[in-house]
Amino acid sequence: MRDQRAAVRLPMKLPVLIGWTTGSGGYREIQARTANLSSTGLLLLTPARLRPHTPVRCRVFLPDAGTGVELLCRGRVVRHTGAGEALGVVAIIDEYELRSAPDET
Repeated sequence: MRDQRAAVRLPMKLPVLIGWTTGSGGYREIQARTANLSSTGLLLLTPARLRPHTPVRCRVFLPDAGTGVELLCRGRVVRHTGAGEALGVVAIIDEYELRSAPDET
C-alpha cells in the first residue's frame, strides 16, 4: 500500500502542552510529547485519550536554537493510535502561528 500523506512527517519528540474543553464544560491541560509532526498534523504521546472531533490547542516548545520560538496551533483530534502502539492521539492542525516564547526566567 502506498503512503498518501499530504505532508512529510518529521520524527520529533518535543514537549507540548495540550488544552481542551471537557464534556462537562471545564478546561483541562496536560503535558505531553510529540512523536512526529508535519505542516498538517501532530502525533501526540499523551496520558489522556481524547475523543475524535475534540477541538484542541497545542503549545509546542521548539528546540532552543537561540531563537526562543514556540508553535501554537488549534486543531482537532481525528483518531487514537492503533493497538500495540504508545498511548497517543492524532490531531489535524486547522491553524497555527509561530511566536516568540515568553521569557520564563
